[in-house]
Amino acid sequence: MNKKFIYLSLLMIMILAVSGCVKTDETTDNIEVKKKVQIQEIVQDKEVNSKLLLSATVVPKEYSLIRSLTPGTLEFLAPIGSQVYAGQPLFSIRDAGVENNYFNTLQNFQQTQITSNQRVQQAELALNSAKARLDLARTQYDTNISQTQQAIITAEDAVTLSYNSAYNSIYQILINYNSRNLDNPSYTLKDVLSSNQSLKSDTTFLFIIAVNDFQNLSNTANKDNLPQSLADIYKSLLSTKKFVDSTAILLQSAIVNENYLATAIAIDKSTNSNYQSIINTHLSSIIAGISNLENTSINNKISNNNAQAQLDLAEIEYNNLEIALQNAKDGAILEQSMSQSQLDSAAYNYNNLTLASPFSGTILSHFVGVGEQVGIGQELVEIGNLSIVEITVDVDVDFAKAIKLGDQVMIDGQYKGVVTAIDPIGDLKSGKVSVTVQSQEAGAGLVAGSTAEVEFSLLYTDVNTIVVPIKSVTIESSGNYVFVVNNENKVVRKNVNLGQIYGDKVSVLSGLEEGDKLILLNGVFVSVDDEVEIVN
Repeated sequence: MNKKFIYLSLLMIMILAVSGCVKTDETTDNIEVKKKVQIQEIVQDKEVNSKLLLSATVVPKEYSLIRSLTPGTLEFLAPIGSQVYAGQPLFSIRDAGVENNYFNTLQNFQQTQITSNQRVQQAELALNSAKARLDLARTQYDTNISQTQQAIITAEDAVTLSYNSAYNSIYQILINYNSRNLDNPSYTLKDVLSSNQSLKSDTTFLFIIAVNDFQNLSNTANKDNLPQSLADIYKSLLSTKKFVDSTAILLQSAIVNENYLATAIAIDKSTNSNYQSIINTHLSSIIAGISNLENTSINNKISNNNAQAQLDLAEIEYNNLEIALQNAKDGAILEQSMSQSQLDSAAYNYNNLTLASPFSGTILSHFVGVGEQVGIGQELVEIGNLSIVEITVDVDVDFAKAIKLGDQVMIDGQYKGVVTAIDPIGDLKSGKVSVTVQSQEAGAGLVAGSTAEVEFSLLYTDVNTIVVPIKSVTIESSGNYVFVVNNENKVVRKNVNLGQIYGDKVSVLSGLEEGDKLILLNGVFVSVDDEVEIVN
């Protein structure tokens, strides 16, 4: 009885509860509830600010898998989890063959450098000595040229002086024996009484010849053609000598008379004798000058040829030693290059017995243990810099145009990052551009290898079109449409044609007009003719 009573009591309570609920619903149905919506008033946008969300894998900015580059026994490994700095050794390998080969090759390289450099130094010393001899030969040659030029000038000056002196003497002799000017010669002794009348005629003829030869002379020697001038003065001296010598004989046969006294004859004999001496002196001087000029020219030529020969020999010696020095240098370079190549090969293996950390980071894992034998290419240690992470995402080319280096981004909605790299050319197949984001904040909150969401803020300028959120557009195969609020606060559907996508927004080519109130579908579901309440 008690159980039945309890069951009946519970049943009555349930019936009352149900009937109470139904009554409440009926009351509620009589109250009209308006949906609250947010709107965007449609205007022509000059620029568009939008968001772009993309996901990609998180990787450390700096990461490296270190492998062995030489065989040997592993003696040391930086502990897992330890912090290492750039340049700090990560491991150490021991191999006696590699070490001995390196030190032997190093010693050979040093010896090759010493011997080859010594040969170069010896060749340089020889070349310097040859250079000194060449300089001396050039100096001697220049000195010799100067001396020979001075010698020829001196000889020319001497014969020029002899010419001028002889010219003046001939002029004085001829003018003294001429009763008129030389242009109309007249021998002053042509009327002398002589026992040899034919001699007087001959002397007069010789006088005329001497005057004619003199008048063909230049009053100064022609330095441009001294040999010809000397030949001319020599000819004039000879004709004058013949005339003076004939005059001397004529004076010996002269007959004293009242017009030509003995004292006058004696004076003329003395004067003519002096003329003979002067002419003979000038002939000797001219002959000596001609000989000296010729000898000086010959000696100068011989001396210059000898100096030139010495200079040529010195130049040949210098050129040969210059070639020898270049050969020594080329040989030294070749020997040292070959020795350097051997040393580089040995040093490569020797230096690879240990490896410094390429960057500061954390030892993530080991692949071998200390004491084990390792081979070339074997993985040894994994290192990464976890303080800075990078995320590389593929962005549509149209979106990439609105992204710049240095732009701020958000990672997983809580970590700040920055754009550090943008590929200049998109992928031809996918039409996407790789964009790299870097963050120093996310290192502690993100795990390498995990997936993170990157939010880009896109800015488009000079748009001049209507732009709406993509979420507020219903896209169907039959067409695209949006909901707007009319003047009676009721929902109206409008078909739209869409244009370019700007991240989370899209341009509307037609279907909306400025002043339309677009309903933002942020979790609110509306239908045509719904009466709504606009909220901020």
